[in-house]
Formats: sequence, C-alpha cells, structure tokens
Amino acid sequence: MRKQLFTALAAGAVVLAGCAKIETTEVPEGRVIGFDNFVTNAVKSLDVVGNDGLTTFYVYGGPTDETALFDGTTVSYANDAWSYSPLKYWEASKTYNFAAYSNENGTAENVSLVTDVGANQYHLKIENYTSDGDKDLIYAYNHTIECNTPLSMPTVNLTFHHILSRVAFKFTKDAVSLTGTEIAVSNIQITSLNNQGTFTGETITDSEQYPYGAWGGQTGTFTQAFDKTGGNISLTDEAAEGQTDYEYLIPQPATGSGLTVTFTLTPTGTIVDENEVSSEGHQFTVTLPATTDNQWNPGYTYVYTAEINASNFGLAPIIFDVTEIKGWSDGTISDGDILDDDITGTI
Repeated sequence: MRKQLFTALAAGAVVLAGCAKIETTEVPEGRVIGFDNFVTNAVKSLDVVGNDGLTTFYVYGGPTDETALFDGTTVSYANDAWSYSPLKYWEASKTYNFAAYSNENGTAENVSLVTDVGANQYHLKIENYTSDGDKDLIYAYNHTIECNTPLSMPTVNLTFHHILSRVAFKFTKDAVSLTGTEIAVSNIQITSLNNQGTFTGETITDSEQYPYGAWGGQTGTFTQAFDKTGGNISLTDEAAEGQTDYEYLIPQPATGSGLTVTFTLTPTGTIVDENEVSSEGHQFTVTLPATTDNQWNPGYTYVYTAEINASNFGLAPIIFDVTEIKGWSDGTISDGDILDDDITGTI
C-alpha cells in the first residue's frame, strides 16, 4: 500500500542546467557583410525558477513495475514550492525512475516513455516536435531511486537541460565610415530551416549538454523571423549596436545546408543627404557560416554578428591617417663658434 507521503518535487527540487557552452561563429573574409564572434549573457525565461521563469513541468514515471504512476502529471510552482494533485506515495522495496519536460511551461504533443534503454531506466521521447522559435524546450530525469524506508525518502531532484539550439543576430555600425548615419535593421529571417524533429532522452555521462545525436528525423522547410522586442534594431552614433531576440530552433546541420539569412538595411542621415544613397531599404542575403562542428547542438547558443560599413552601400570614404612623423635633423653652422676672439661685450 502507498502509505507514505510522496514529498518529491518540493521547494528547491529543480535545478536548471544553463547553456554554459556558448559557441559563436566565424565567416571567411570577403563577404559583403562580415560576421564575427560575439558572446552574450542574456537570460531567457526558462533559465530561472519561478516568477517569469519555469513555473510548470510535466513528470512521467514511477516504480519500475508501474511506470505510469506519473503520466504527464502537471507540477506547478507557487509560494516557493512545487506541488501536484492528487499526491502519490512511496512504496517500500521498489526502484523509481522519473523523467520530466517543459515546453515553455506548456505541453508538447507525442510524448511517450521509452522503457528499453537498459538497467530498468527509461527516458521520454518527444516525437515530431515542431519548433515555432518562441518556446524553450527543457528536459530532466532522475533514475534508479531505491525506496528502502518510505518515511525517510528525500526530495526527487531534477536537473533540466535545454534541448533546443538558441540563435540570435547582433548588428553593429562602423563608427568611422557611417558617422552621422542611422541604420534601421529589419526583416531579419533565416530560410530553409528544419523546424521538426524527434528528441529521445538519454543518460548524460561526461557532458553538460545533450549530444547532437539525441535528435533525429529533422525535416521541414521553414522561414524563421528574428525580431527585437520593441521594434526594429536602430543603429545610431549613440547606440551603434543591437541584437535580435533569441529564437529556439531544432538542432540541425548548420553548414552545407543552404541556410541563408536575409535582412533589410534602411539608412538615414549623412550617406543619404550627401552621397545620393537611396533612403529606401537595401536588402541583403548572406549564407550562414559554419560552426566549428558544422551543426547547431542542443543547449548551445549561436550569435551571428555583422558589422555594417559604408562599403555595404557602395561607398568608399576618403579616410586620412598619419603614417609617420619624421624626426628632427641637425643643421650645420659654417662659421663655428659664435664668440670670436675679437668680439667684446658692452656694459
């Protein structure tokens, strides 16, 4: 009989494993707009517990002979504690396994237990998951919990990992060639993305993130828009950089796949007023550069950065530089000592 209160998932039971590894990208020289490295520490909601962060997840599992004791049970956070209803109870001499996920505090479709992974452990399979860019999908498990003394059982601790890839774009303005010019960056989007795939959990051994192989069956041809909260990115002399919001995407090949980013640059100010550059939007299409391992990995952040300069609008500014300041040379005086013997002073 289940007589002991199941105190798992109480306050402090959830740990979020952040995207500790941030991988940035490089582009070969010679592109119209060059991309370079940028590391950001911006925080997304599911990086924290409570408030605007993680407030709901869904748990599966139970003892090995009754894996459906929890079958997508909703666990919610309020008043500094996690709770669910109705309560379940420990049973002596049984081994328990748990797995959980949260799709930006909501559910996902086609979630099931995979119970054949060995050693009486199991994981969740999220089949044909479709990413819309807005939802951060996280996953956790705690396996092989032996219930010897039900009354003294500890809280079931869950460490969640981000299992999508996080992507953003950062734009900067060259302060020399575009001084006095404001650039509005808009209509940023990646084309030909895979937006669907299947995640199968596995036991993490020596890595802080899930391996790329945890995802399979990537498919779909999707265009993902990248926006900045509050409007377009505006690059001025006072604010010469700006970044889009993060979008959460299916891990997938990131080179040789035809992925391109398109965006529009609309200038105002000096280069329009004095150089007859059109104030209409200038559209650019750039092939995304490769990552170090040619793919977007689960739990990794990828920030692509671009510096905009006058050459992107067909201008080559006249720039002055000082190459050298020559040193002094010694002059010669032909008559020698200015005090000759026949020169006397006067009083």
